[in-house]
Amino acid sequence: MAYTEFPASAQFLLDGYKLSAGGGVDRDEMDDGYIQQTPNTSAARYEVPLTYRLASKADMEGFEAWRRNDLVNGALHFAWTDPRYRRNGQVRRARIVKGEVTYMPMDRAMGDWTASFVLEYFD
Repeated sequence: MAYTEFPASAQFLLDGYKLSAGGGVDRDEMDDGYIQQTPNTSAARYEVPLTYRLASKADMEGFEAWRRNDLVNGALHFAWTDPRYRRNGQVRRARIVKGEVTYMPMDRAMGDWTASFVLEYFD
């Protein structure tokens, strides 16, 4: 299945970038207080808070139109090039957690914007 592409106009910013690995484990507390952990999937879930620069108000509005229309309010997956592997062009199937994106102007003229969100993917 083909996925929509992440907007090429968005420029990756290192601000706040960190990789959190987790998920794939169920925890059950037993009667004796012992907590049992059981794997529930073979794929690991990763979350990455990301910030991208949008160089104009038109880029910001285009990014929001992509999130709202192509991703159906951010619910669908898309093809995203992982910045850690940009040189070899590794593309991941990813989605925006809860479909939530925060837009902030970078200057008083509101010409440059940032788009911040948490992305999730499985590996």
